[in-house]
Amino acid sequence: MLYLVMTCSTRAPAVKAPARAASPTPRRNALIDLRNAFAGLPEPADISLPFNRLVQELLSRVTDPVVMAYALTLLDGDDPSRHPTALRYMGGGHADILLSNHDYAFWPAVWGARALQYVWTPVQAAEATRLVVRHLGDDRWRLAEMCAKVVRKRELGEGADAVAKLTGHRLPRVRMEAVRALGAVGETEHLPLIHGALQDPDKDVRRAAVKAMQQRADRLDLDLDELLAGRFR
Repeated sequence: MLYLVMTCSTRAPAVKAPARAASPTPRRNALIDLRNAFAGLPEPADISLPFNRLVQELLSRVTDPVVMAYALTLLDGDDPSRHPTALRYMGGGHADILLSNHDYAFWPAVWGARALQYVWTPVQAAEATRLVVRHLGDDRWRLAEMCAKVVRKRELGEGADAVAKLTGHRLPRVRMEAVRALGAVGETEHLPLIHGALQDPDKDVRRAAVKAMQQRADRLDLDLDELLAGRFR
């Protein structure tokens, strides 16, 4: 299939303007034919390897933009059975089970998000950011959790407000990732949420909150002791 990556978009001008008067951020598309890109792709050398090894092997066989485009199709809900060999690089033995049962649930989307921790290209960043931020609000907690990890890894400030909502999630592991992400991208208005996580019932969330406070103090040039005391101004 052809996967269209939109990095930015501008409204067409009513009157034709000289080339030099055009917008500095014109529409720019990247068309990647995944079917051709994956033609002849061999099976993973060892499907039991951990994900980071599998995706690194895939990156050694095709280009970074191809892997990222494929990750985005999975995150966007494309049919996982289109490229079964590539899916095995994303999900290992678990992918084989899904392909056999034709029951994919949310896993391919989670794998697509996970891959964004290992591959990221500037031309595809805008589309990736849009999808990651959208899925921070997904009811499927594993997908929301993975997108929070991507926000932290790629420092996606656009996701700060959405990830802030996850600090109240019912699952400690999701709250922990949300707090970690705020440590990377949070602003002054998010400090009370990080401070509140210092009292979380789960010790891992509390530890994440301490580290997040340290990160925000450094990034925002604030006094850590003041932040830990709950004084944010």
